[in-house]
Amino acid sequence: MNPSFMISRGALVFPVLCMAFLTSRPAKADHERVSLDADAVWRTGSQDDNGWGGGLRVGHSWEILVLSLTPELGLSYHDFGTRGPTDFRGFAGGRVGIDFVLQPSVFVHAGVGHAGRTESQTSLAYDFGGALDLTLLPVDVGIHALFSGIAGDETAPAFTWFGVGAHVTFKFKS
Repeated sequence: MNPSFMISRGALVFPVLCMAFLTSRPAKADHERVSLDADAVWRTGSQDDNGWGGGLRVGHSWEILVLSLTPELGLSYHDFGTRGPTDFRGFAGGRVGIDFVLQPSVFVHAGVGHAGRTESQTSLAYDFGGALDLTLLPVDVGIHALFSGIAGDETAPAFTWFGVGAHVTFKFKS
């Protein structure tokens, strides 16, 4: 390829990426947030079927300088197919994002979870991961990846999985 073509192409891509990540949203207001998640999940260390799941999160978002801080409460459900377990979790936690039009964020949650079907356990539930949201629309839409689990005990091993998915967040002025 012609080197001058690659340089001119890079000269166009770089400013577009800078505008997408470094442009702050025009309205800097605190919001109540309600988020709906949809996930594809893969259980770790098992031959169980892959699965699907979903969740509901509620919280209040504060925009401080370029950061977005959101403590959250939530519920989630995942089903790992006919041979695998199902899980139900209730959790609290939060996320920290950089308040741009494309908003990268990290999150962590902990609470109580129950895995059941052929095996049954109730224990500490947790997740952590990252997300990327488009915040320019009336609702935020985004993608996420996470590692999640329910801790084990002397009678049952830990139950863990990876997930990727999409979410939509509705914002209400407080």
